[in-house]
Amino acid sequence: MPTSSTPATAVASALDFTTELREVNERLLLSSLREREACEAAQDHQKRLSALLEALHEGVLITDGAGRVLVLNAAARRMMGAGDRSDQVALDSALALDVRRPDMTALAVSDRPLERAMRGEALVDEEVVLVRAAGDVRHLMTSSTFTMEGDKVALAIVVFRDVTERRDLEARIAQAERLAALGTLAAGVAHEINNPLVYVMSNIELVIAELQASDSGSLPAQLRQLESMLLDARVGAERIRNTVRALSTFSRDGTVHRSVVQVVPSLELSIKIAFNEIRHHARLVRDFGPVPDVEVDDALLGQVFVNLLINAVHALAGGDAEQNEIRVVTATDAEGRAVIEVSDTGPGIPDDILPRIFDPFFTTKEVGQGTGLGLSISRNTVAATGGELSVKSVPGHGTTFRVVLPPALHVREGSLSRAGASPASVADLETRRGVVLVVDDERAIGVILARILQGHEVTVVGSADEALALIASGSIFDIILSDIMMPGKSGIDLYEALRTISPEHADRVVFLSGGAFSAGAHEFLQTVPNERIDKPFEASVVRSIVSRFVTAPHGHSGRASVARVERSDR
Repeated sequence: MPTSSTPATAVASALDFTTELREVNERLLLSSLREREACEAAQDHQKRLSALLEALHEGVLITDGAGRVLVLNAAARRMMGAGDRSDQVALDSALALDVRRPDMTALAVSDRPLERAMRGEALVDEEVVLVRAAGDVRHLMTSSTFTMEGDKVALAIVVFRDVTERRDLEARIAQAERLAALGTLAAGVAHEINNPLVYVMSNIELVIAELQASDSGSLPAQLRQLESMLLDARVGAERIRNTVRALSTFSRDGTVHRSVVQVVPSLELSIKIAFNEIRHHARLVRDFGPVPDVEVDDALLGQVFVNLLINAVHALAGGDAEQNEIRVVTATDAEGRAVIEVSDTGPGIPDDILPRIFDPFFTTKEVGQGTGLGLSISRNTVAATGGELSVKSVPGHGTTFRVVLPPALHVREGSLSRAGASPASVADLETRRGVVLVVDDERAIGVILARILQGHEVTVVGSADEALALIASGSIFDIILSDIMMPGKSGIDLYEALRTISPEHADRVVFLSGGAFSAGAHEFLQTVPNERIDKPFEASVVRSIVSRFVTAPHGHSGRASVARVERSDR
């Protein structure tokens, strides 16, 4: 017979049920809390990951196996030129862009990094070129990988970084290296031209002098015509000499060699170098007022002037050469400083660009047409002399670059002579028959010097060793004309040896320079008091110097009696 539950038993069962229900509720609540915490943690992790991806400088693109965009960070959108558009729109826009290989040939869509990753192909550091909608070109270094689910690609991941600036810098460095090599080549070419130019110009000069010394009435018309032809030939040879000197000046090494320099001749040399560019784009107007001498490296100053002139030409490119004008002005300011201005009538420089034009590597020219270093280097060059380089520009009304240089504190012995000054003629000095030694490995130079110095006893040798042997044997010379750069022992070696065995002869060495120098030769010429004659030389200069040494007492060079030939690197 079944037993019936008592009220107490029923109450106990109800209490147990309630307890179980409460525990179940508590477990459900706890589970819900944990799930919410896990969800919040996942969301927080997602936010942090998104923030990290947005902060990266590298572009990151992640798609699923169907090609739907999961991640396209800010750097990727920026490189693609997609702006703030949605990821999928940005990707669709990017896929329509012109992507090429580094050699600028077309890259098929199937060969692009994303498509290859979606096919299960990984790649590391392959460069592509992206031509964006705005027309600008970006170089991208790309890497890609993927994840698999079974036999299908689940995720395709592409990471890329913009290396455009690095490529531009590499191109500029390569260009600088080519320019340095060209400078070395130019110096060698100048040297090789100068030596034959010596005997071309000197022989022309000697023949003209002989013809002009003859009684004009006794010369037949045919010889007079030959004299006219020789005068024309001399003008042509002088043009070659000026061009070669410009080559020598602008192909120097990086060592700074300061000397007292006249501004106007330096400007004229720079104008000569840039004139072929100038004449096709503008009229050149010179407005040269009085200006003090300055103490600078004349080659570096010339490079500044050339750079400013070429910049003015580029500002006028495409305009009317008859209407365009480039004006070069020299003046002295209230503080006694030299002022040089180069102005153009071009479109001017926009206000937003003007503050940046002296920044290194800043350029508005297309890649390969400028390094963006010219104005920066020019400003540094001028500042190193204690000067200033500034610019004023009004859009639509042209641009003026202004160079201000402090005057030379004093004119050192050996600095440039004043424009128009000429060396003393032989007639200005009481001369005697001198004993001259010529040391040059090129025989023709010795022959022409012997012709120029007729009336003196001239000995010509082809090496420093031969010269040293003569002096060691007891020969005495009033002056030694020695080439500075010779195979074997150089003119420097000759000088150093003479300082030991015959110091008085070392004082009488005058160096002949063909324009090619090593860094050591530059330093040497700056530290010794001896004079230098640049090839191709004028006969009157050679005669004047030799006469001065010949008339001076032995043991004295007589250097103080006549302004020395310039020892600068012009």
